[in-house]
Amino acid sequence: MSITPEMIDAMVAAGLTREQMAALMKASLIQAEAAQAEKRAKAAAKKRRQRGVMPALSLHVPGTLGDTGGQTGTEGD
Repeated sequence: MSITPEMIDAMVAAGLTREQMAALMKASLIQAEAAQAEKRAKAAAKKRRQRGVMPALSLHVPGTLGDTGGQTGTEGD
């Protein structure tokens, strides 16, 4: 939850000191940063999962023979 202008007005009306308001705003910023970090971590984990299920690249090169019978050839052959 972020601090809104209405919340600041309510804090002033309630008689909170500058230090108290600063502590509340700092806590709000810490909470917002933690939520952003969690969101980034989830996105990174999703991207890792997506990259992990990519189809394997075929190394078959047409016109080459394999090392042993039944094996397809590769560039190094």
